[in-house]
Amino acid sequence: MESEPQTTPAAAAAEGPELRPFRADDARVVFGLLRAAQARDGSRVGRPTWHDDAAVLADYRLTGVDPATALRVAEHDGRIIAFAGYNRAPWDPDAWLCGPVVAPEARHAGRGASLLQWAVSAARDGGATGVRAQTAAANAEARALLESAGFAYRAPVQRLRAARNEFRPAPSRRDLAVRRVFDPAGARAAWAVHREVLPDLPCSEEAFAYWAAHPSFHLLFFAEAAGRPAGTVLVDDDGSGEVWLRRLAVRPEARDGGIAHALLSRALSLTLLRNTIFGVSVEVDVEDLQALDLYAELGFRLHAVLEEYRLAL
Repeated sequence: MESEPQTTPAAAAAEGPELRPFRADDARVVFGLLRAAQARDGSRVGRPTWHDDAAVLADYRLTGVDPATALRVAEHDGRIIAFAGYNRAPWDPDAWLCGPVVAPEARHAGRGASLLQWAVSAARDGGATGVRAQTAAANAEARALLESAGFAYRAPVQRLRAARNEFRPAPSRRDLAVRRVFDPAGARAAWAVHREVLPDLPCSEEAFAYWAAHPSFHLLFFAEAAGRPAGTVLVDDDGSGEVWLRRLAVRPEARDGGIAHALLSRALSLTLLRNTIFGVSVEVDVEDLQALDLYAELGFRLHAVLEEYRLAL
């Protein structure tokens, strides 16, 4: 949107005494609201990928965003009844919407719409060029809320997940060398492969350098086949026990030889040496049948079908 959101009576009420910045000790209640919403109908607005209350804080440690500036909670009679906000990685020009999630007894009072307005405005103030959101395909109310705020529908995605004991790695290949990247030169090589393979998914060389320089949170892998660059993949580990696969890119000439399968197998096998990890998740376009088959062979199962939206700021 080009203009600042207009303050509505509902927004004014939400910005009154009941709306306050998130505090670390709110994580348990905030996650409880999210879990209750998912249990009712499998739906939510935004894209919080939290699986427990520790993951709420871990998600913000991963990006370096202060949750006190990026999340707001709404209270009534001293009890948290709603939350909303955003998160944005330093390498991503877009922010991801978190919420709004409103307790059932507090819905239909305009809180969701006003909290959404606040989150969009806060993301803009935080330097985002857009805000992306996801919600369950069956959540008509959430989709209507996003569309009324100007969000444009993009595409459906499938969230796949493999528990630690479900992961089925492929046999290792002698002609494939997969290594962790910690240095600028390796980051540059991984970025070059990503740029070549995924030109429509822009990502800067600085982002790859950032991932390589922060190996506790980001496991960046680079593969060579017969001494030539073959592919790259990133594993994000926020310390919560659930890791996320991102940025898989395999050069076209290497795709028919099972390089993607072998790269993912080796990268995840190395990642799972961290015995604190109990699950791996990835999001895939529902029309990318080749990727869906690849992850199924590795033991991933369908976890959710989501609709993705974006608002340009």
